[in-house]
Amino acid sequence: DNLFNSVKFSIAAANCKTKVLTQGVFRKNSRGAPPIVFQEEVTGKKAEAARGTVKAAVLKGDPRAQGLIVASCFDQKPFYMVSDVATKVGWNAVEKKVFSHSANKKIIYRFLRFNISDDYNFQMNDNDITDQLRLEYRMMSKSRNNKWWWALFLWGFEVSLANAFRMYSCCHDLFQITPEYSHYDFVEAVAQAWIDPVNYWPTRHWLRLALIDKNSNKLRLSEEKRCCMPFTDKSLCPDNGSLRKRLNNTLNHMPEPVDKSKKTQCQLHMWSAKKGAPTFDATREKPTGSRVHVMHCPSCHVHLCMDCFFSFHNVENLAAIPMQILGKSK
Repeated sequence: DNLFNSVKFSIAAANCKTKVLTQGVFRKNSRGAPPIVFQEEVTGKKAEAARGTVKAAVLKGDPRAQGLIVASCFDQKPFYMVSDVATKVGWNAVEKKVFSHSANKKIIYRFLRFNISDDYNFQMNDNDITDQLRLEYRMMSKSRNNKWWWALFLWGFEVSLANAFRMYSCCHDLFQITPEYSHYDFVEAVAQAWIDPVNYWPTRHWLRLALIDKNSNKLRLSEEKRCCMPFTDKSLCPDNGSLRKRLNNTLNHMPEPVDKSKKTQCQLHMWSAKKGAPTFDATREKPTGSRVHVMHCPSCHVHLCMDCFFSFHNVENLAAIPMQILGKSK
């Protein structure tokens, strides 16, 4: 925020209709800081002697922003802060548990912290969640020596990924649903979808998205163009298959009717017939019961008969029971 913050910015924010109060670090050059708060950057013993030095100035007589504070504090080097929130300049007593090698245990360590920066760091936590999530599984750790536009692209991708995970978590909290993915699992799923979209991003290739109905100006799903997910040993894998969400009981797996004018078949029956008989020819013969009471699963996007609905959404290893599936409708 020090790239954009300034005294003029704080004054303008305070004079908005909503009277926004601002607080943050800023650069001393050409940002409205009075020279009285400037501190010289020194190193070595001089820096140790200057550490903890505080200089402050308060804006008086300006009706636009009464009591605006500009202060500097020397830590490793001087940093500058502008605040429309603080009412005083001083030090806050802080306690922190640290490990003591002499006592061989954690002890309470008491120290002082500059009150404006302490208040700023405490209040910025809600805004800093994106950076915290982004840095946990960052992609830029070994790519800083590449072109500037590559670093900018990765930063934007990481921020989008962090925001997507926050939206995912907040949506589940709103409806009081246990999330399927942790932060790590969410990032891993997105990475797999980008690396292998055919198997890990099936909706990009197999599901036709909603079309716009010009007459009603609403979104509708085209029944004529709705495609089903493919049934393979890989897609049915309960750990990383494209149909692994079939075991997620938080999704909507309620059966939906299909177009009866079309000869819709149970995909699990067809797959089981191929597993049980490698010479099975799907173009010439159909398994018994594969066309009886066929319904559509809206979350998995597959066609199943009513007898197979329970097995498909509850049995992890379907490859172990192909003959049992075929025998249900016999």
